[in-house]
Amino acid sequence: MRTSFKWAIAIMAIAAAGYGGFEFIMSEGHSAIAKIAQEKKFCETSDDGCKTGTTKLLAALATAFKTTPSMMKWCAGVAEIDQVRVHKGGGLKAILVSGLYTPCKSIFAKKDENGLPEVD
Repeated sequence: MRTSFKWAIAIMAIAAAGYGGFEFIMSEGHSAIAKIAQEKKFCETSDDGCKTGTTKLLAALATAFKTTPSMMKWCAGVAEIDQVRVHKGGGLKAILVSGLYTPCKSIFAKKDENGLPEVD
């Protein structure tokens, strides 16, 4: 096989893995936001799977933290991954999660006395 063909396959594999990771984190965040929406009674009907309640909660959180709804999904997804306990590779997970939290630093910059993010 030619070297350029191997490089092309490697680049496509890395891109596919990155996209898969992005989709996984966003789906974890959406699930977390949907669960919060159900717990806090944002859901009006159960027919739509709480889609309207999730959208309302995402909009409210995005406004409160001065960010976008997709960034709220990302940060919630990373928070969900951060809470997963692993038996092996905890150090590697901590490094990965620390990097994934990078865009969320503006959201989690100010904390109250309980260690929770302050809302303006």
